[in-house]
Amino acid sequence: MEGEMDRGYKRNHLRNFVSTDNIFRFGADVVKQFLDANGMEMMVRSHETAANGIDTFANSQLVSITSCTNYCGVLKNPACILMIKKTFEIVPKILLPAAETGKFPVWIDTEETLKRRPLTPPRQT
Repeated sequence: MEGEMDRGYKRNHLRNFVSTDNIFRFGADVVKQFLDANGMEMMVRSHETAANGIDTFANSQLVSITSCTNYCGVLKNPACILMIKKTFEIVPKILLPAAETGKFPVWIDTEETLKRRPLTPPRQT
């Protein structure tokens, strides 16, 4: 997964620390092909630490969420959960690290607060 304009897939040598040759970068076209082939509209995954708790790719057809705050005790990152309403509207809830709030993590619950959340930075290619 890289830039929105990338196409196809190729080996990701930058993240292949143990030379297994099984780590790939892929473009938005591959996401669309996978979703179409499997009769899906969207995929949610939780694998990487997203700097803001949530990251989207391929016109928001692929959503990555971070499931823990302050990963490894050093990143001070928020986490995210996705609430799916009965109407299938997906609402992200951002959980701030306890160090920032001084209490157990709570989610950002207002539209105004979500608007102040910094944008996810573009991926480096």
